[in-house]
Amino acid sequence: MVNGPVELLVLEFPGERPDDSAVVEVRQVIEQGLVTVLDLLYVVRHDDGRIEVVDLPDPAAFGLIGDAAKTFELVSEEDAADVGSSIQPGSCAVVIVYEQTWARQVTAALAASGGEVALHVQVPPEVVAAAMTSATS
Repeated sequence: MVNGPVELLVLEFPGERPDDSAVVEVRQVIEQGLVTVLDLLYVVRHDDGRIEVVDLPDPAAFGLIGDAAKTFELVSEEDAADVGSSIQPGSCAVVIVYEQTWARQVTAALAASGGEVALHVQVPPEVVAAAMTSATS
């Protein structure tokens, strides 16, 4: 059962393969149980502009082993095409739909007390950076 907030993240990389160091960091977050991957796609936009949705060559590289490698197909072909057209030619993207697993206990406690998450908004990093810069000036 999904109880934490669910988000979609697009990670863009130059070239046709994700950077190994970034993959290691994503895998660590998954292995720590902070997030649960619900869907994952790998999209390549070739130099000629052609967009290709590629099966992950190694789901285990992202910490997706066994049942965790089975996804719910939350990202449609149309979504994949949109991602592909938004990235630079000669690049690739990993599209990850994930649950913030760490929030399950908070959500369960809220529900048990009759409460609920009333709003969940992600503040863009540039807004946070500007606010922090302004506060320290």
